[in-house]
Amino acid sequence: MSVTNPVTLKDFLARYPKFAKKAETDPGFANAVLEEAIARTPADVWLENTNLGIMFYVAHVFEIEWRQDSETAGNSVAIAQGKGGGKPGRNTDLNNVDFQDTRYGQQRIRLQQKLVTTTGFSV
Repeated sequence: MSVTNPVTLKDFLARYPKFAKKAETDPGFANAVLEEAIARTPADVWLENTNLGIMFYVAHVFEIEWRQDSETAGNSVAIAQGKGGGKPGRNTDLNNVDFQDTRYGQQRIRLQQKLVTTTGFSV
């Protein structure tokens, strides 16, 4: 089975509306993450789980980005109050994605592990 219609940003935001503000304020980032997720979730391997795998990937990266934005804002307030700032957060480099860091990433890992048992492919 092949997926002919990959996930769109609109599809993703319908499922995860909590990320709408980030997608609206930084559409370049949102589209880049979606494109990366589509590239890293080949339909010929993920089969009927392709769109779900894409959504988990995008939600994972958005969640990490949201955490970093929140941390940056908190550090700015602390610095302004003379309390210093915290250590920088995790990197959102799409070439070094650690899916253990969010529940979305963990769901993607579980879905990916099922692929090995049902298709014999490891991604």
